[in-house]
Amino acid sequence: MSDANRVAGVDGCRGGWIIATTAGVRVSARLDAGGVTHMGVDMPIGLSDAGPRVCDIEARKFLGRDGSSVFPAPPRAILGCVDYRTALDVARSTTGRGISKQTFNITAKVAELDWLIQSGTDCEIVEVHPECSFRTLNAGEPLPSKKTALGQELRRQLLAAHFDLPPPPRGAAPDDVLDAYAVLWSTMRFRSDVHRQFGDGQLDDRGIPMRIIC
Repeated sequence: MSDANRVAGVDGCRGGWIIATTAGVRVSARLDAGGVTHMGVDMPIGLSDAGPRVCDIEARKFLGRDGSSVFPAPPRAILGCVDYRTALDVARSTTGRGISKQTFNITAKVAELDWLIQSGTDCEIVEVHPECSFRTLNAGEPLPSKKTALGQELRRQLLAAHFDLPPPPRGAAPDDVLDAYAVLWSTMRFRSDVHRQFGDGQLDDRGIPMRIIC
């Protein structure tokens, strides 16, 4: 495996996780870091029970009117909750704030990723938000929504300058492929130390950095 193929961009999808490298793209029901030295994931990394993360606030500011695409990271206290009502009660009692159903709906994947990070893997795992990646790829200019044909085509053109984009594998949608490769692009920048980073350098209570890179 070439050195470039040992970098992965990962996003959640209908089939579990979509994993993109320069060698291609696949869908996996479970997340693993086998054979990968650097992995970027479109999921919160570094979780706090003390209120909003600075990296989320800065990423929203960077995206401007598109900042709502950056979901608040769930507090660590709710990761074991199996239903929204329980998670809402735990979040309120722990942080003094509620959580949205959108935030609750990603907690199972956040918990899976959190377990992998704490498992002692040798892979360096970083948080990437695809829309921050696309905004950076587009010289800081906003793009139409990725849910529109024009938005998808412009994102595809931006990525085609760097990757040969495959069709979506079973279990993933076309925009999942675009997001995974955008995450891969930012992760390759991180490995080369030419990335941009959102966050104030704080660690969560497990010592995990709370940051978003692009």
